[in-house]
Amino acid sequence: MISQKTTFLRAILPVLLLLALSAAGTWAAPHDPFHQQLQQALLPPGDEYICGTDRYGRCVFCRVLAGAPLSVLTALSLTIAASLIGTTAGIYGGYYHGSVADKFLLHLTNIVLAFPGMMLALAIAGIAGGGMLTAAAALLCSSWAPYARLARRQVITIRHAPYIEAARLCGCTDTEILFRYLLPIAVKPVLIMAAANIGTMLLALAGLSFLGLGAQPPAAEWGSMISSSRSLLQVAPWTVFTPGCALFIAVCCFNFSGNALHDLLEPEHNNFLKERTYD
Repeated sequence: MISQKTTFLRAILPVLLLLALSAAGTWAAPHDPFHQQLQQALLPPGDEYICGTDRYGRCVFCRVLAGAPLSVLTALSLTIAASLIGTTAGIYGGYYHGSVADKFLLHLTNIVLAFPGMMLALAIAGIAGGGMLTAAAALLCSSWAPYARLARRQVITIRHAPYIEAARLCGCTDTEILFRYLLPIAVKPVLIMAAANIGTMLLALAGLSFLGLGAQPPAAEWGSMISSSRSLLQVAPWTVFTPGCALFIAVCCFNFSGNALHDLLEPEHNNFLKERTYD
């Protein structure tokens, strides 16, 4: 029987390959992804251009490679930033449970969670105007709250545990208790949530770019590429299918790795589901 560690290693390999390609970006592209050659516009896939060209004669495959850093690495960075902000707010609110700061953070978290994440990001990006930085800020503002609620709930359950009281009696400061004893408890569930949300963040970022609120042409971002070529779907479908397939593969890779990480860090939950029988 395949162990959970082996399953996780198999699931993380495509993610590592995807991150390596994203880090390489234009360096891995055989052609200049931004060079326009109108005489070679809308060429079908062939030997020279394996995924064809777009309306400006640019290599679609090269543009997908060039857009990987903007799509994948931005989504990964936003997920890390949202988890760090949310976790920090959550552990402080949970440790000082009932204080004015905790009540403020709790109400702010509830307000953010009251709106669907994508709708809130659309509203913020629409008010602030288009652009990649604006889209990233909008997604960050709408995605930190679930981490804060999760971390706060974890800290509230253990903040009066005997070993926490012992650390306090030994002279540990609040900051030491927060980051030495409470933070490690909150890391595991937050890490699982963050790994599961990378694919969602990637789709949200592509969605904002598709609607014109994210990356702007000529930037090679997958959602923007799909949007700019959607009118060519019947004439040159490769201009839409190539970035769409890249987005689909990337989301699947992150989702599979997130599920494998969940099974690895919480094997008792996985074993419970396996042992449970239904009539």
